Amino acid sequence: MRQISCISTRGEGMLGSYLLYLKGKKLIGASFKSGKIKFFNFVSKQQVFEFYTDSQGRYPCGLQLLPKKSLMICNTREYMVKMWNLDELNFKIKEEGIIKAEGKEPNCMIANYAEDQILMGCLTPKLEIYDLNTNKMSILDLSGYIKEANSLVYLKSINKISICDRVSGTICILTSHHPELNEELAQLL
Repeated sequence: MRQISCISTRGEGMLGSYLLYLKGKKLIGASFKSGKIKFFNFVSKQQVFEFYTDSQGRYPCGLQLLPKKSLMICNTREYMVKMWNLDELNFKIKEEGIIKAEGKEPNCMIANYAEDQILMGCLTPKLEIYDLNTNKMSILDLSGYIKEANSLVYLKSINKISICDRVSGTICILTSHHPELNEELAQLL
């Protein structure tokens, strides 16, 4: 591997560990403790635009892009995930709604292929599955396997989801063949 770009955040400070990539525009979006999300062109290294997430004093986390729906989502406050419509062409953001999680910190999120369901890890042994079509939440209890769900990753090539247990450091791999998986999670896999 080799470094292709190094981008200065111009003294913004406290960069979050959440980035997203807008392929068509060659942009990297980064979250900051100030409550801002800033987008930088990784070729020119210039800031292109920014917006406030209403989460000042804490990191907007779980930053994700749902490109098929032109939605961007992230956790902005305890128990709250905001959704924004993202107009990549004109660099405009419009708030689309709020998902109220049952877990305290929905810090990691992934969407299914159709982008109509969002799987959230909320630092509990339970995963929350939010359906964007019905606006309903369902819960998958993994307390027999993990204590605090963190770092959800969809392993597309093998059709599985990995979850890191923040407490023990173990990794749980979910497949659609687990008998305890509910119908909603089976649709994600």
